[in-house]
Amino acid sequence: MIIHFLILEALHYLLALYFAFRYKGASIIYLPVLFFYRYLYESQVPAMFWYLIIALFVAFVISQNLKFYRRSHLSLVFLAYMMVLVLINSSPLLNTSYFFNFSLLLLIIPLILHVTRKHDSIAIQSHLHRVSLWIMALFVINVGISSATGYVGPEGADMYGFTAGLVYGGMFAVHFNILPLAIFYASVRNFNKPNLFEYALMAVSTLLLLFSLRRSVMVIMLLLLALLIILFQFEKKRIKTYVVLVLPTVLVLIMMIYYDVGGMFYERYAHRGLGEQVTVTIEDETRFAEYPVIYRDLFVYRAYNPLIGFEVFNSPGNYGRGMFGERTLHSDPTTIVHSSGLIGLMLYLVIFLTIFYRSFNRALDSRDRLIILAFAGIFIIYAITGRITETAYISFFIMILSLPYNKKHIFNE
Repeated sequence: MIIHFLILEALHYLLALYFAFRYKGASIIYLPVLFFYRYLYESQVPAMFWYLIIALFVAFVISQNLKFYRRSHLSLVFLAYMMVLVLINSSPLLNTSYFFNFSLLLLIIPLILHVTRKHDSIAIQSHLHRVSLWIMALFVINVGISSATGYVGPEGADMYGFTAGLVYGGMFAVHFNILPLAIFYASVRNFNKPNLFEYALMAVSTLLLLFSLRRSVMVIMLLLLALLIILFQFEKKRIKTYVVLVLPTVLVLIMMIYYDVGGMFYERYAHRGLGEQVTVTIEDETRFAEYPVIYRDLFVYRAYNPLIGFEVFNSPGNYGRGMFGERTLHSDPTTIVHSSGLIGLMLYLVIFLTIFYRSFNRALDSRDRLIILAFAGIFIIYAITGRITETAYISFFIMILSLPYNKKHIFNE
């Protein structure tokens, strides 16, 4: 498999070059594709090389958008604050990957807001549409090859114990977060210009995604499906869309019956033990238990400074007096408080509340406002389940949410 991984890695870096020179100042929109691609193989070079490639990619985009910093000063203030904390309040146990991804996010937030406002709305939507197709195509190809070869990555082997049959290669946990957004965006873009291939790609991606049994992702998919049904009522050309939508759906249903998909799904469902979790309470869910634990650390035990936190992305064994062992904090708010204190949490909330407020305030009709409200629900769900260090999802999320910044519809007719 080493040769296979080397080829995929080489193609990955060539793809970054293609995006940079093909789309220049707007190439930041394709950053989610580069991060999603990263999940699909085991890198054969030091991680520092990946960080360098992405740093150069973002530096190139910044060189095309030198006034980007005007769009979100607080994001850059938060970035500077995190850098200071690393210097004065970190240890050799700093999670380099988390820190790089989070720092990159803070840097690109104003860059994304600048690009979506600078360029024509139709062009930005076309870019995002292509990003959606890239994500879904890479996902389907990855699942197909991984299932055929039986390849399961180091992290993927730990995901619910699925190591045979339908597998996801190197994908694990939060790597799936971007897929509901990609499927949703491509679906709405196809309302007025239905494309049979794209509908088939969306249908297959949805089916494969559901087999992951990621509860938060499945909830998001149901939420977005309900939103799609509501948005569809705004459309005028429904008959053509219905026809093109029904064909791939019928095809997928036939495949499901032929390959006994229902039996496969139930087998995986039983293997994960979801049927036995109906009596699980909120108190039993560790993510929710993090909140009172961090509160006691800050204000009861005085384990670390409430204003600046403990250490940047170094939570394993360092919260709740070690009651969770080496488990990392999962929820975004608790992770941010532990890493950067209440100052960091305040900056985090103000940054995203500002993005939501400005988008909602500049939305042109009820359809746009409905999408923004649904995205607020998605943000809350993913913030609870974590993690903000998953750059592919959060960057794509902000790109869609920021479309009203140029006084245009989120989805044009």
